[in-house]
Formats: sequence, C-alpha cells, structure tokens
Amino acid sequence: MVNALRTDVGPRLVALQTESGGMAPKDTMNELHKLRGAIASFGFSACAHQLETLERGWLQLSPVEQISALKAAHEAFLAGLKALVTRFPHLAEK
Repeated sequence: MVNALRTDVGPRLVALQTESGGMAPKDTMNELHKLRGAIASFGFSACAHQLETLERGWLQLSPVEQISALKAAHEAFLAGLKALVTRFPHLAEK
C-alpha cells in the first residue's frame, strides 16, 4: 500500500500540476476527490484537507492559485509520507 502512495498517488499529484490547465474542471475536481480519498485513508489529514479545499474551490481559483495550491498539497503529501516512514522505518524504500 505504501508503494502505491509512492508510485501512483505522488505522481498523480505532480501530473495535476502540469496537466490541470488542459483538463476539464469537472475531471480535475474528480481526480482531486479520488486523490483525497486515497491520501485520507493513510491519515495524511493536512494534505487531505488541502485537496478538499481545492476540490470545492477549484472554479474560483486562478490558474496560478491552482498550481500553487497543488504544489502545497504535494508538499504536504511528501511530509506525510516522510512522517509515516519515520514512524515505521520498515516501510522505507529499499
């Protein structure tokens, strides 16, 4: 499961930063919702909260604000992943 965070969820957050401008808003909000569910299931509440805020306010944000918020959510995701591995070292990549 932790490997899925590294190989699926993380890259999807990065992809949103580069592809969201070319996606339909509904598709972007749907992807944010899916990512939020995956991230929340691991207890990454800071990131999940940021994604929820983004999902609900996506249409009101400028493209620059969208990218900035996506970057902040990705940073929160990385911090959550780091905290998880710090607490459970056996989950570190080998």
